[in-house]
This record gives sequence, C-alpha cells and structure tokens, in this order.
Amino acid sequence: MICLSFFFVSYNTCKSYDNSFVDGQEFKNNVKIVSSKEETKYKNKYIVKFQKYKFILYLNKDVEFKYGDILELNGIFKKASSNENFGGFDYSNYLRQNKIYGIIETEEFSKIGEEKDIFYFLENIKQKLKNNLKNTFNEKESGFLTGLLLGDKSEVLDETTKDFKNSSLSHILAISGMHVIYVTFGVKFLLDKLTQNQKLKNIIMIFFLMFFAIFTGGSPSCIRACIMSSMLFLSKVVYRKNDFLTSLLISLDILLIINCYNIESVGMWLSFLSTFGLGYIKFKNNNSKKLLKNLVSSAEASISCNLMIIPITWNVYHTFSLTFIISNLFTSFLIGPIIILGYLHLFLGDLYISFIEKFLLNILFKIAELIGNLSFSKIYVSKVPIIFWIIYYIAIISGIYLNNHKEYILIFIKKFKKRSKEIFSILIFIFLVIFISNLAPDCLKIHFLDVGQGDSCLITTPAKKTILIDGGNNEDYDSGENIVAPYLLNNGISKIDYLVVSHGDSDHIGGLFFILENLKVENVILGVQDKSYDNIEKLLNIINSKKVNLILAKRGDKINIEDNLYLDVLWPDENNLIQENSINNNSLVFKLNYNNFSILFTGDIEKIAEEKILQETDENLLKSTVLKVAHHGSKSSSIEEIIKEVNPKIALIGVGKNNKFGHPSTDVVNRIESFGTKVFRTDLNGEILISVNKLSEIKIKQKVP
Repeated sequence: MICLSFFFVSYNTCKSYDNSFVDGQEFKNNVKIVSSKEETKYKNKYIVKFQKYKFILYLNKDVEFKYGDILELNGIFKKASSNENFGGFDYSNYLRQNKIYGIIETEEFSKIGEEKDIFYFLENIKQKLKNNLKNTFNEKESGFLTGLLLGDKSEVLDETTKDFKNSSLSHILAISGMHVIYVTFGVKFLLDKLTQNQKLKNIIMIFFLMFFAIFTGGSPSCIRACIMSSMLFLSKVVYRKNDFLTSLLISLDILLIINCYNIESVGMWLSFLSTFGLGYIKFKNNNSKKLLKNLVSSAEASISCNLMIIPITWNVYHTFSLTFIISNLFTSFLIGPIIILGYLHLFLGDLYISFIEKFLLNILFKIAELIGNLSFSKIYVSKVPIIFWIIYYIAIISGIYLNNHKEYILIFIKKFKKRSKEIFSILIFIFLVIFISNLAPDCLKIHFLDVGQGDSCLITTPAKKTILIDGGNNEDYDSGENIVAPYLLNNGISKIDYLVVSHGDSDHIGGLFFILENLKVENVILGVQDKSYDNIEKLLNIINSKKVNLILAKRGDKINIEDNLYLDVLWPDENNLIQENSINNNSLVFKLNYNNFSILFTGDIEKIAEEKILQETDENLLKSTVLKVAHHGSKSSSIEEIIKEVNPKIALIGVGKNNKFGHPSTDVVNRIESFGTKVFRTDLNGEILISVNKLSEIKIKQKVP
C-alpha cells in the first residue's frame, strides 16, 4: 500500500511535469549533455539536461561534444509528435518512458564548460569499453556486444535487430535476468575467493547489482532483475525466506515510482509477464539423461515465457511466431558463453579468447538469420477483442492455481459440472455478441492516413470489405512496415479485398510491397501503363508470386465492390496516354460512389491530365462530395476549372510536415477554399476519418484538432 501511495504521488508529479513547457516556446538556457553521441543519418543526437528536464538535441555532424559538456543554447522547444494516426505509434509516449520531455531545435549553441560527476566517469568507462570492442571486433559484432553487455543498442546494426526480431530473439539484446544471473555468478565466484563472510558477500552483491543497473542504462527489465536478485541476497542477510511473487510486485512498484510512465512500457510488461511465467508455469521433466533434460528444460522455459506474453506480442506487435522454441533452444547454449567471454574480454583484456567469441557470435547470427527468414517465423496477425485475452489469462492463472492445489481439482470439476450449462451459455452469448457485431452492417469509413510525404487511404465498406489506396513511403523507413501494416492490424484488418495502386512513384507505391508480401490481398487494381517502370515491375513480380488477382483499370471501367458501392474509372485512357511526365499524368483517377456520397481520388496528375479529364468526362461524373487533392497540393495541379467541376465539400491533402517540396502550395489551398471547400491536411490534422451512413450523412474526425 505504501508503494502504491508513492506511485500515485509520482504519477501526479509526472502529469504536472508534462505542462512545464509549451510547444514552440523559446528555449534560451544552459544545458548539460548527459549521453554519448549517437549518429543519425543527417545529424548527431544527444540527450541534454536542464534542471530536472531531459531533452533530445540534434546538432550538425561538423561539431562533436561529449558527456558532461555544458552548452549555451538559443533555440525552440518542440513537443515530440504523438501518434498522428488513430492507434498509431506514439513517439512522445516512448520518450516519456525514457524521462525525455521533448526536442530542442537550435542553430545557435556554444560550449561554455564541462561538469564532471560520477556519471561522467561511468560514461568515460563505457566509452573505453566500447572502443575496446570496436578495436577487436567488426562493426556487426561490436555493435551487438555493446547492446548485449552494456545495454547500449544505438550501435546495433538494423539488419541484426531485424534478424533477432524475426526469430523471436529480441530479448537477448535487453539486459535482463539472464545477464544478471551470469554477472552475479561471476562476481560471487570472485567474492568466494576473497572472503568467507557470507553476510558481507551478500551485502556487496546488493550494492553491485545497484551499480550494474545504473551502469547498463537502467532499463525496466534490468532494474526488475536486479531488484529481485537483491531481495534474494537481502533475505539471506536478515534470515528471512524470499518470496518470488512479493519480489516481483515490489520491483514493479519501484519501477512505477521511479517513472510512472513505465506503466505504458511494453518492454516492462514483457519482462514481468515472462518472469511470472518462468516462476509459475512448470512442467514435469523426468528425463534421466542430462543433455536431454537440459534441452527439455530450455524448451519448457521458452514455452512458459511465451504463454504469458502472447497477448502482448499479438495485440501490440501484431506478430505470432511458430519458431520461438527452436530459436531459443539453439541459442540457449550459445548466449551464456558469449556473455561470460564478453565480460571477461571487456574487463580483463583479450586473453586470446576473442576468436572463440567471434566464432560463437557468427553461429548465433547465422541461427537468427536462418530462422528469421523462415516463412512461418513471423506471422502477422490482427488485433482481437480484449475479452479473449482476459479469458486467456483467467485460464492460465486458474491452471497455475489448480496445479499448486491439486486437492481443489475434483471440487472444481464437480462445481463446473453443476454450473456447466450456465458457463457455456455465458461464453456462447459473449461469442455471439462479438460475431453478430462483426456481421452487422456498418457505415462507410474513409481513413486518410498520415504517412508523411505521401498518400495512403484505407476504406472500410458497410459490408466489412477493405480497400487500401496507396501505401506512402519515406526515404528513411518503410511506411508499409512501420505505419500502414501496424495500423491495419491494430484495427483488426489482416486481409485487403482491393489494393489500389495510383501510380509508380515511391511515395505512393513504396509502402505496398510490404503489405503484398506479408498480408492477404485478394485483388490489386492498377491503371494501364504506357511503359515499364521499376516499381511497377517489382509490384507485378510480387503479384505473380503471391497469385493475386490483377485488375488492369482504364477510363470507362466500372468496378463493383458491393451493393450501392462501386468505382468509376476516369483515367488513364489507354488510347490517349500522356507522354509528358507520364508516371504522374497517367495516374489512376477514379470516383468511389456510395448512395449519394462520392470521393474522387486523383493520384499525382498535373494540369495537362486535368485538362484532358475535363474534356472527356461528363460534369456530373466529376462532381464529388470529397476530393483527394492531386499531387499533394502541388502548384502544378488543381487548376481552377477542375475544382469548379468537382465542387467538393471537403478536400484532403496527404503531405509531410516541413517537406522539401513546399507542398501544399498556398495558392492551391486558397483556390480550393475559395469555392467554400473545407481543406484537411495530414501535416496539420494527422489522420482524417470520414464516416458516411446509408443516408449519406457525414461525420469527420481528425487526429490532431
């Protein structure tokens, strides 16, 4: 109860802490650098501290600073972006979990001194250890060992992270109970050689574990493991029996007191649930042969952990693995020696053991790569109602309780038989409600997603069919993998009925490759092409390999989706394809019709295509309730005549914040608004959700008010 009280005090402190700075506020202060340099694509990234607040600071690569340097800054405070799509990744929430308040943007800075404290010396030690690894191992090996041994994952290569994630081995790179066990064993071995005083050794171990948690970055999983181990040693000091569940709950309370936002940390919950599984989900292992017994024990431990974390990996990461037992079984015999040899190398020098470490690392990398590339190693799954996971955890905990109190099993069976009809009736009722609610007709929903500088739109029809139009893309990351697919899965969508490709530009088609390769797609709609393009060829290869039905659309086509909902294709005209900037001007232009509502999608067409469409299309066919503005609001598109003919009530512009193209054009926005049209932009409004009922009544919801 005391810990709980402290947590609420801490939580209220966090909330008041959130209101200390205003987005766009001038920031003219002295700050202290409290991290080592992290190189990003264009700038160096530092974490700086002002009073009790931490911020991210990006500086040009032509200057470098180190931990402890004091800088004078004259800049602007920026709040970290929240999730710009409903249910999307919240970067500001992620930073809060790391006690980082926001971002400082500045071009005016200078070093005015330095401050040395205990953390300064610890950081210097870490830098020397990291350099030690870099001098002995290659980039891939040293980056991995830095994350594995020192808790700094900033230098782990993206390909390594991806392989370990796909093979269900990400937990290896998080400092946790496994690391603490090996480190504790090593330190205890040394203490046994130095003294026979058991009480003194236990007290030293407690202080060492506190130091280890701080030195390795203090991740929730590491703090949890260190607290639980410390309580074990403390119980020996005070001659009290250590209770596993009590230790687990106390470590949870302490983590929440340290930072109330840890309650939103997926990593923390993965650590606690997997530890709970290890402690309480037991299997009988009667194998007499030691090797076989160890193999079975390793498999059982993997199953115990995964049984507890399946709901999180399913509903948060939207993945399910069928290879987690295999990958963890193979690596369980490697990771111990790698950690032990790694720490020996760090603190005692090479000792001619680096070649063994390299050999073991290469085996580990190869296992992660091979298993991660198996087609069934990472299956993408859509979110399911929380009621299923509540029932799941109730079943798991009930099973644990009955296994530990076998005398109640017969009583439970008798009571279950007496109440079986009522229990089954309740369960059937719950499933029927969920099933019927999913079958019941819904309204038409248009999710105009924020994918940065690009376009992507998800449409869910009243009959639950799904239409995905474009997938955006970003030069720094795959929008399909990082934005669109998670959004779909988080909304319970794992199948696309119609995937529509407006044209071959990367900011439209790039995110669709991942969708096609990893989710079920029934049909792809693509406009007729004037010539071959690399992105289109890549798309067609995936379509052929996946045996997806391809619909080549052209002017005059009508594509029926369901009752009262169809697409009218207005462009391209296969007999009149445009040669000037052909990839944009032959974009697929179509109108989605639903009762008295319609929305016109225009791809990236420009003035020349708009004029041809005006000449060849009846004005009644052009008139639409909503217009997806062509080419992100570029000044080369959206001529006055076409805006007048379409006469939309609402205009949607897919555009990235502060993009280098200057989209959208102020003239274009003013031109559209001059017709009384309400303009929504993803850079300002985030995701725009339009709901249309069967009476064609419209509701609009935007992520950023």
